[in-house]
Amino acid sequence: MNRAENDRITVVIADHSPVMGMQIARMLAEDEAIEVLGRVRTGAEALAMVSELCPKVVTLDAEMPDMAAFAILKRLMVKHPVPTVLLSALDGDASSEVFDAIRYGAVDVLAKPSPSSPESLEFQKRDLIRGVRRAAAADIEKCHYRRLAATKRPWGKFGKGPAGSATRFIGVGAGGGEFFSVFRVVTALPEYFQDVLMILLDVSPRLAGPFATHLQRYSLIPVVRFERSTIVERGVCYVATFADRPALAGHFPNELELRGSSTAADLQPSSPLDAFLISLAAAAGNCSAGVMMSGPGEDGVKGMLEIERVGGLLAAQDPANCMDPSRSRALLGTDAAVELLPDYRMSDFLVREPDVETADAGAPESQADSSAAVPFQSVDLLEHLRFLLTSRQAKVLEVRSESGTVAEIFVRGGNVVHAVCGDLQGLHALRRCLSFKAATLSDRPWEEPAESTVDKLGALALMEAARTKTQELPRIIRSEE
Repeated sequence: MNRAENDRITVVIADHSPVMGMQIARMLAEDEAIEVLGRVRTGAEALAMVSELCPKVVTLDAEMPDMAAFAILKRLMVKHPVPTVLLSALDGDASSEVFDAIRYGAVDVLAKPSPSSPESLEFQKRDLIRGVRRAAAADIEKCHYRRLAATKRPWGKFGKGPAGSATRFIGVGAGGGEFFSVFRVVTALPEYFQDVLMILLDVSPRLAGPFATHLQRYSLIPVVRFERSTIVERGVCYVATFADRPALAGHFPNELELRGSSTAADLQPSSPLDAFLISLAAAAGNCSAGVMMSGPGEDGVKGMLEIERVGGLLAAQDPANCMDPSRSRALLGTDAAVELLPDYRMSDFLVREPDVETADAGAPESQADSSAAVPFQSVDLLEHLRFLLTSRQAKVLEVRSESGTVAEIFVRGGNVVHAVCGDLQGLHALRRCLSFKAATLSDRPWEEPAESTVDKLGALALMEAARTKTQELPRIIRSEE
């Protein structure tokens, strides 16, 4: 076999419909580097042909007549590991379940070509060819029956209200075929995640909705499919595609809106990730953060550099952990300060705030006065306090009841350094706030407490309550006369 033949991407097509199998073969045949070795209609025939012909890629119909697609995948990964792309018509309420295929070894999930799709057949052909090429380049050892503990979560998940001046606005760019990595990142986020997460996927828009539903089923935070425009909310993950061309705009911090078209006029249409990240930097300033995950080319590098320029933080998926490390390597080739992490540790970056004395410092001049206190709002006091401890912010929390302020809690450097109640009645009110997981709370920038009022025992007790998520304030908190 000469080198040209060895470089060819050989494919076996498994589809229950002979018409669809023929259409897929015709589309792939338009790429000279791809050779279709054969088409089969059943799972048993697929297993036999893969064993005999040893293709470099298999395209597998999500609905085979004789056995479930997941059963075929598991057998392939055990007996004849080969990069496999699952093709789905994405019909019905169960369409999101096709993404379970990535946990059984599939390297990608694609939408089946369809004349009724809003995308042109030319676009669908390019998407199919690109998916097969990605699969051929994938390291099968990274995909080979990827065991991943996944527990279905309750559907009743809600955001944590409008964004505040301490909220981070995080943009994530991921290439096609990275459903597994994105799944790992989002499902690892804790319930107390307080920031705004916006994920931009280089996939067909037909896949975004079912994938968002799939993430929602397994995550601890709400996951929604971005549509047209929406005011972003803390503690929510938004899923969009390159074709949506989203941009972040509006009034910082609580009226920032994710909109459906780029406002970066100096960028070419081929740079949707750059356009999105640049809009993020302009809207959120030093409260922005960028995450570069696996993907081809250099789209996104310019946007990441802009986020760093305005004081935001950057992270990138470790090239050794990427299906296509091109984007990560392009970013690492710049002078940017980038935290390099594998997908299974990216949540460490996402739940950590900038280690600064106050999250409001250095905000863009166009933003609101950073010294202003956050308006009073109803929150889970322990959860909010736990968030401030992990983010190491410097704040004074003022807890208020119907009768007025009942307590002040001073937080700095990951510690509660001062906790005081005005009187015994205030102490009881604070206990009720903790017991019922609700408080009317405001925070303001750090101010040094008077030494005479510092209650060290109370501070330690409150800090321990927050870190262990105890529902009631320990009894060693005492009131100040």
